[in-house]
Amino acid sequence: MRVNIKSPEVEIRERRLGSITGFYGSASELCNKSKSGKLCDRMHSFSQCLGCSSGNALCQLALILDAVVINHAPLGCSADFSDFNFINRVER
Repeated sequence: MRVNIKSPEVEIRERRLGSITGFYGSASELCNKSKSGKLCDRMHSFSQCLGCSSGNALCQLALILDAVVINHAPLGCSADFSDFNFINRVER
């Protein structure tokens, strides 16, 4: 599925790809449900690794050498952007 560049936010990867982040069952059940297109995402009570769209975009942009990034996010959302700047401080 293509990404709609006119949308202000990219659709969640799992929805866009039709994939899941959690499954409860055996490997054979996973294979069978995957082949039949009947995979259901298992609900999680918490997440340790999923980030927001803003953080994902900032991380990608920080990898571009000499790029200027203007972040119009609220203060709390943009506060961690300086953490991504370590990439350009490391000698290449």
